[in-house]
Amino acid sequence: MQQHVPSIRLAASSPKAVNNSLASLAQQCGVELRVSRDMEAKYDKHGAFLGYEPNGKTLAVVNGTPEAIEAMQARMEGAFAAPSDDQVELWLAELDQIAPRRASSTADDDLRMNAYLSRLVAYPADVVREALLQHRWRFFPSWAELADVCDELVAHRRAVRAELDRAASRIRERELRARALPDQSTYHRTADEEREARRRAVASVADILAGMKAKVEEQEAADKERAETAAASYQRFRQPPEAAE
Repeated sequence: MQQHVPSIRLAASSPKAVNNSLASLAQQCGVELRVSRDMEAKYDKHGAFLGYEPNGKTLAVVNGTPEAIEAMQARMEGAFAAPSDDQVELWLAELDQIAPRRASSTADDDLRMNAYLSRLVAYPADVVREALLQHRWRFFPSWAELADVCDELVAHRRAVRAELDRAASRIRERELRARALPDQSTYHRTADEEREARRRAVASVADILAGMKAKVEEQEAADKERAETAAASYQRFRQPPEAAE
């Protein structure tokens, strides 16, 4: 059977180590990364504030250039490498030896093995191994119990990947909006817009001409008044004293 080298390497690690490596990967890619547990306020029955406590959700915040976001998206895909069927079968067989369960037939065992295997390969290899062999089970777990543990172990990197995907989506949306904005070379007005633009241009020219005409007429009237005043003053100056009396 073909070896799954990435998942073998990942299985040799632990979820905690992988989560820590994401911070280092973010620095290498030039991405600012913050991951925290979401908190919610708690109140007593009288409405008095009691404080905050985790609500089970993991939040991630990423910031970076489009190139940095894309680089981290590509490089962290290895953190989700699934285990091989052989790996899962081996780990399930080991768990079956250390966690007691009710007696069952061979047919039931085969059905259970296939049911667990088909679901566990949806998780990263290190998460599956941690959940099956490092978590302490008093009894062989039901799928609901096992899935809860796997979801908790993978929550950190899922939150990071989801936030990277959202950041990349926001970047693409900004680029599409920028491309969609019209400029002088790409925008073409409709016929109605052309007619309205011409009407406004004609009206604007008419307003300018009317304003210029009014100023000219006002200036001419002022010049005429000054000329008449000067002529009347000059006429009185030319008259003999007797005529002036």
